[in-house]
Amino acid sequence: MDIVIPSYLTPDLTIATTQTYTRNDLNDDIRSIIIVENSSKTNYFSNISSISPKIKCIKNNTSTTGSLANAEAIEIALKYCKSKYIFLSHSDSAILSPLFFDSLNHYISEGYALVGMLRDKLRIGALHSSGLLVKKSLINKVNISPKYIRKMPKIWKKLCIQDVCDSLTDYARKNALKYACFNNTYNGYSLDSKKLNYKILSLIDTTISKEGEPIFAHLGRGTPKSLGKYKTNSKNKVSVEKYIDLLNSYK
Repeated sequence: MDIVIPSYLTPDLTIATTQTYTRNDLNDDIRSIIIVENSSKTNYFSNISSISPKIKCIKNNTSTTGSLANAEAIEIALKYCKSKYIFLSHSDSAILSPLFFDSLNHYISEGYALVGMLRDKLRIGALHSSGLLVKKSLINKVNISPKYIRKMPKIWKKLCIQDVCDSLTDYARKNALKYACFNNTYNGYSLDSKKLNYKILSLIDTTISKEGEPIFAHLGRGTPKSLGKYKTNSKNKVSVEKYIDLLNSYK
């Protein structure tokens, strides 16, 4: 499979999360990792490229921001994807165990078109692009850009009705394609309190395998990142530094 990671001013995070993909790829499931930086700040490209020859870095110094920029980066990366399946990731999403690939391969063998690490609680309740396995034949036929409407009386204000990649879930539902979502802490599933790093994993979005093992993590759900920054002004928020330490503990 090909891994696609849009990034925006988060070099340390992007490097740390990319390392989790390569070190857990024990059976050579990854064909390529495509990182698209949505800014002019690409000094980290040499460091991240040294992790693996499978990594390709692309500079996209775009004027768009937020979900629109995310969709733009994915579209750019798709031109380089040759595998039947693509895994879309955020720059703060990471693999915690080699079981991650075993779990995805189960769904691939069963012919699923779409598999999410978590399901959004807003808009149409779509599988979220922070961690999303998608068949290339599906993403090639769907416009993944966010959709907006204007409602009275504030017609100058745009209301997002579908975020980036929500259209993939919408298409799968309407066309009876097989799709699924893993159990995860964001959608209300609890992690075994005896698991390593239980406390911090419970504060972030942690995906759980059918064996009950934490296999995937996402730091920033609900955290404003439009400026490449993370707010940690709450005791229930995990800092970037602590998150990177967490990922390194799984080496």
